[in-house]
Amino acid sequence: MVDTSRLNTEISPVLMGKRKITLPGSETLVKDLTPVLEEGLLLQVNTVSDMQYANDFILRVRAARKKIADFFAPHIERAKTIKRTAEEERKALESDKERIEAQYVEVENNLRRKLQTFIEDQERERRKQEAALREEARKREEEDRLRLAIELEKTSPAAAEAVMATPAPPVFAPTLPKATDSLKGMTMTTTWKARVTDPMLFLRAVVDGKIPEPMNLISIDVAALTRIAVGTKSASPYPGVEFYSEKSLRPTGR
Repeated sequence: MVDTSRLNTEISPVLMGKRKITLPGSETLVKDLTPVLEEGLLLQVNTVSDMQYANDFILRVRAARKKIADFFAPHIERAKTIKRTAEEERKALESDKERIEAQYVEVENNLRRKLQTFIEDQERERRKQEAALREEARKREEEDRLRLAIELEKTSPAAAEAVMATPAPPVFAPTLPKATDSLKGMTMTTTWKARVTDPMLFLRAVVDGKIPEPMNLISIDVAALTRIAVGTKSASPYPGVEFYSEKSLRPTGR
């Protein structure tokens, strides 16, 4: 038993929290149940008698919990109804918006595809033209060096040989404008992504140590393993995985 004369009467107001409950009857509920809360907080289990008392006291705690649940149930249900109605209205509005907007999204996506196809074609042509300009510039530079070497050959064969032996300088050709340069509010971007094409090949690479910090790239479904452990109730058949049990005390419902 607990010496109730030593109960701290300040416990209840503290545990009620900062949010004031304004529902009709809430103050009476808290007042009626606070003694159970206070006594439960001070209960100690040091003897067999304490063990039995604490076990019986759990029934009082569960009864208090039922009173709390019964008190709040209609208010929670009313709030759920209000929330459900608001949620249904929100979903209906979202559906209308998406249904109407979908037509414009399709138009935009279709135009984006056409633009991308055209831009890619233009980019290939631009690079082709730039390559041709670079080749023309290279040929001109080569012809200029050859003419200079021919002129030098008349007076200084060594100088002519040096000109021809000198590595050709970098060729600078004009850069042509991109098709996207004239677009407003649009730019071509490159986005890199990843997808798994062979899971087993990837896992073998992990096992072989070919992938640094593999745990940053893989995830183990512990919940699925726990379901198997619950179903088998035996040792784990998987290397590196332990199936174990934990004991806990819980009421029997009497």
